[in-house]
Amino acid sequence: MAMEGLRLTISLSDFATRKLIAWSKTHDRSKTGFAASIVETAIESNLDLINSLVRDIAEHEGVEPHALEQR
Repeated sequence: MAMEGLRLTISLSDFATRKLIAWSKTHDRSKTGFAASIVETAIESNLDLINSLVRDIAEHEGVEPHALEQR
């Protein structure tokens, strides 16, 4: 299931927002682009855990993992 360009709305505390803005400025990037990189890195870093959780949930629900991900 391709979701290129998926947009998400998130809420951050004032503190986290200020730190995100400061951090993104140190890398000369927009806060939105930098936040996207942070999320992508977190997903990549936790891919084994995510896949394991998907398999566990799929098994519990009696479906194949790919079917669960298509929802």
